[in-house]
Amino acid sequence: MHKVLFSISYPIREEKREEYLETVRELKNYLTNELGKNYSVFESKTRPNTFNEIYFCKSMEEYDAIEDDADEISEQLINRIVDEFIKDGKTEYKTLIESA
Repeated sequence: MHKVLFSISYPIREEKREEYLETVRELKNYLTNELGKNYSVFESKTRPNTFNEIYFCKSMEEYDAIEDDADEISEQLINRIVDEFIKDGKTEYKTLIESA
């Protein structure tokens, strides 16, 4: 069973940084404590205000269920991030599958 790492990378609007950080902390708390997801958020060292949301999945089945497991609360928080904070709607998605 291969592990999967799913990442979403995006720049945020600089003037919305504090609101973004509050929202993403709330999302992380909810996903990890209420839905049992292994989820973290990182900021790029070389590109300020560019963030990466990372889902660490134990299997392809867990990865496939990310969207199916979303509920009203997590969808509201995710939609707020997309609608209010992401600069110019630019996102980059990557899915990495463990090879060894």
